[in-house]
Amino acid sequence: MNDLLDEYEFYFTDVTILEADGEYEEVEKLMEEDIGQHDWVLTTDLSIFNKPLRSQGDFELQLYKDGKVIIYDYLPSIGDLLYNPDLAALTMWCAGKGWQVPEPYPDLVTSDLEFWKHFWETSIINSELLERRYGPRDQ
Repeated sequence: MNDLLDEYEFYFTDVTILEADGEYEEVEKLMEEDIGQHDWVLTTDLSIFNKPLRSQGDFELQLYKDGKVIIYDYLPSIGDLLYNPDLAALTMWCAGKGWQVPEPYPDLVTSDLEFWKHFWETSIINSELLERRYGPRDQ
């Protein structure tokens, strides 16, 4: 999986995520040093550059103390329903850095239901809204 991630460059705007190299445990440690045991959320923009395709996908994310990653906005590098390297790269990055599978914000899901449903069905993203609407995913 790490070989696949070598095809991508990840550019975050949040200083804490940069300082911790995105590692969930390091982010959690830095946040605890800063604010104590309180709940926290970090908002960051993320650009994922796909080196082989020379394309860039842009996200607005919120990362939470419990390890959740919520996608609040997304501009894909490729407009293909069945092929989306940005979301796959984000999910691989999350898994490798100790975060949960990313989940799009419900308003984002309803703005392009078929797109998000496809990536939910293939387990690239999680979605409580889609789970409620369509029931449990086939495993």
